[in-house]
Amino acid sequence: MLLFFEGCAYKTSLLDRYFSKHTDCFVTLPKQDGYSKLVCVGYYYYADEDEHVYILPKVFIYKKEGDNKIKAFGEIEIDPNKAIHVDKSNKRSALLSSKWQEDILYRIPLWIYSALKKYYQKKRETRILDEEELLEVTASRREEKNLSQLDIALAIDAFYKKHSDFFVFCYKESHKGYNKINWNKTVRKEHAIIKSRTVNYLNHVNRHKEVDYEEELIILFHNTLRYIYNNFFVEKMPDTDYDLYSDREFEIMIKSGVVKRHLRNIKENYYNEILVEMWSLLYKFHNEHHMSGSGKKKDDYLIARTFDRVFEDMIDELLSDPLEEDFKNLKDSKTIDHLFLYQTMFDDCKNVYYIGDSKYYKPNGKPQGPSRYKQFTYAKNIIQMAIDWYRGGPNENYTNKKLNYIDKVTEGYNVIPNFFISGIVLPEYKYTSNVLKPVINDGKFEEFHISHWDNRLFDRDTLFALMYDINFLFVLYSYINRSKSNKKKFKADAKETFRSNFSEYLADTYKFYSLTLKEDCNITLLKAIRECFYDIKGKVFMPYAGEDMLIMALNEKEYQEDSNGTITAISRYFNYNQITISDLHGRL
Repeated sequence: MLLFFEGCAYKTSLLDRYFSKHTDCFVTLPKQDGYSKLVCVGYYYYADEDEHVYILPKVFIYKKEGDNKIKAFGEIEIDPNKAIHVDKSNKRSALLSSKWQEDILYRIPLWIYSALKKYYQKKRETRILDEEELLEVTASRREEKNLSQLDIALAIDAFYKKHSDFFVFCYKESHKGYNKINWNKTVRKEHAIIKSRTVNYLNHVNRHKEVDYEEELIILFHNTLRYIYNNFFVEKMPDTDYDLYSDREFEIMIKSGVVKRHLRNIKENYYNEILVEMWSLLYKFHNEHHMSGSGKKKDDYLIARTFDRVFEDMIDELLSDPLEEDFKNLKDSKTIDHLFLYQTMFDDCKNVYYIGDSKYYKPNGKPQGPSRYKQFTYAKNIIQMAIDWYRGGPNENYTNKKLNYIDKVTEGYNVIPNFFISGIVLPEYKYTSNVLKPVINDGKFEEFHISHWDNRLFDRDTLFALMYDINFLFVLYSYINRSKSNKKKFKADAKETFRSNFSEYLADTYKFYSLTLKEDCNITLLKAIRECFYDIKGKVFMPYAGEDMLIMALNEKEYQEDSNGTITAISRYFNYNQITISDLHGRL
């Protein structure tokens, strides 16, 4: 197994050797003569040299704390003259470290392959992408029935894990009374010696002398699995109690076609559904190994030239609500990456859209200008969509969603949560670690914001976005794992995490006050708002329809003078008390 890394520079001659049929997988570096950079992620089986080549995503290239050099997995220095070679004899010295767990490390290339496979099939089935976009993920096998050998190997491994109890049961049953004498067959088939009224048999028929076709198939299965682990997965196969062929002997049996022919001969001996499926997987694997009469192998590949789209789909499965899929396509022909409805910052009973944009960066990458403004444009389009619903009067979409974007009384706009999210890889993060956390710098949230007017939180043009990191391994494994319960729980927890973090960010930036009309005031609430309109526009919002309470947000740290002037203006008509955002939660 050879490992390359996306975004890394290698000798052009080295890349030509393995990717001569896919030269669009790398681009030459004009400032480094004789070197090129890989611009894809994926798998390539190079049949001429019988090599399994993996190109891993750039997220696995990062700096280890205390080390200024950028290395694969934070530990392995990348040599531009050669790929990282891993096989069953050198794997421990090549990759294993004290922090990276072996069971994760050697599965990563296979998980990447499975993710690309899922994305490719998903987009073909749903026809979300046009043909040009579809070509960004290229596969040698266009039809599901024409599986690659790696596809079948993964299926065999999955079958083994799914039916592990079945193998234990079969072994116990087949070896129950393994060396006991079968007296019925012994009496019928062997000659007895009678001496002093004692009957003796020189030969006995034991149970283990019977042909056990079930065990025969299981032994072939375990040998094939060990062959797969040695040659495809490069990791140690779990121990088994069965007496298997040696690795060398079984490889000769595979190459000579003995295994394939033997499987054909014993096909009619199985009726159990599990055994039938086992036989089918084994035959597919060994038949694929001998695709032509000469036994010559063919190249296999599954390559993504734009892995950011795959990453986006991975995040989307974890965060977005399927019911909101239609609303991700905006009227200006732009498409939002991630969209879900959840509670507003101030009202548990009303929802707003949370708008996310996934960023596939190298570690410590940040959104640049165009990405930021594009995200804020998404938010403005969502606001306009809600206003269009509102102007159209009560309708099914607006009523059922219980959205709360604009307050007609104060003409204020609700806060729109935006976020960027990118994947990170750290040795301490396991594939089960559902880490989702905001980026914090110097004790403050990493945030981006725009505004037209100063000190106006509840204004249509005041928008902000927070930056988040998510465990890439968790995202990757969740994407290829069929279990829905973990995804469902993560989605629920993530929504609350976003709301909590945005509330905390607002609390750090603004002071919040509750405003109620003074009892001795001789005017109505609406009249009082109009009297103070130019002082409070964009600074107040009515979170609960029908209640005579407003909330006011002032950025007193940056705009002290303006904030003081606003408090002076509203004190003529309103009582004001400082509150926290949490005071507003759970009111209804």
